[in-house]
Amino acid sequence: MQRLCRWLFVAMSLFLAGCETEGCRRDELNLAAQYRVKQHADGSLRYEQSLNEWVAHPRLAQFIREAIRTDGIDGLQTKHGFRCTPRPHGGACSDCQTCTLSLRQLTFQHRLITPACYYDGDMQIRAEIGPGTAVSVMSYWKPLD
Repeated sequence: MQRLCRWLFVAMSLFLAGCETEGCRRDELNLAAQYRVKQHADGSLRYEQSLNEWVAHPRLAQFIREAIRTDGIDGLQTKHGFRCTPRPHGGACSDCQTCTLSLRQLTFQHRLITPACYYDGDMQIRAEIGPGTAVSVMSYWKPLD
């Protein structure tokens, strides 16, 4: 009986782990936006980018550049949820756009034997697009405390 209870506990833990991590599945945009973690000499893990301030995000800029090349500005809006508006340049840059997005940040953590996915704030993204293929991106992630 004790063996059966242990087996059921393990089976339920694995089942719940699958359910809890379902929300942590990330699409290409989320993966490109995710801040990278770096291990320091003291063994601590910290994000490479600063939190709670606007930072340049070249990896996300490359993703957006490729998304525009593949699907255009319309695809960036319909497929990835960006809101884009023309930049006011008095006609000097007809293809210049400012695109913004608020992206929900999820972190994956192990708690006891069950991995879980947790909401950890929103990332604000601002992309300046154009002229031509020029893209610069700034992001601001304020994690939950």
